[in-house]
Amino acid sequence: MLAIERLFCDELFRIHRRQARFLDGLQATSYTFHKETGVLAFADGITFETQILGLETPAKQWMWAWADAGSLDSRLTTGARRVKAFGDTRGLAELTTGTLAVDHLRCAGHTLAAIASVVHEVHPYFRCQQPDGVALFVLVTSATLKDDARGLDRNTARQAISDMFAAYAQADDMLTLRAAMEAAGFAVEFTETEVIGRRGDDAPMVFQRAWFD
Repeated sequence: MLAIERLFCDELFRIHRRQARFLDGLQATSYTFHKETGVLAFADGITFETQILGLETPAKQWMWAWADAGSLDSRLTTGARRVKAFGDTRGLAELTTGTLAVDHLRCAGHTLAAIASVVHEVHPYFRCQQPDGVALFVLVTSATLKDDARGLDRNTARQAISDMFAAYAQADDMLTLRAAMEAAGFAVEFTETEVIGRRGDDAPMVFQRAWFD
């Protein structure tokens, strides 16, 4: 497994919780994104400040915002440059290569934007569809959502884990499940047929291996 895929699996539950909480809080679905200012404005009058992370073209190409110096204000790409610096430190070529083919998990636009949100820890991302077919992915810097995984009760955590698998593809189901349960504060053990999470006096949270079939 590539290092970026391992990072995605390890962090996916936190990513999913942050995204779900942000999207659930939006009252309007119609929006306008102002590329010149980085303002994301919804039809109900709610606005957010953002940083542009990158863009995905209809030709299945991803370009990081720091590599698109010709058309973007440099003040709106500092977040993307921080992601590049993180990639340099970790040796993650997907975060330090300006243009990538979007053809599999580790280079999908949602995956790269999600990993960028990991670098920034508390900010969600948003996909802004443009009239020309290009999708701009932005980091919503004026929305701060701290990790709430350990505060979830057993049943909410189980549902959130199920929703995570429905929302995102990942390279390794079992690794992702284990990381998600540990992020929610469960001690995890495996048998031949089950994955079991235990936390305090809660009833064990059990996933059958057939759940992945």
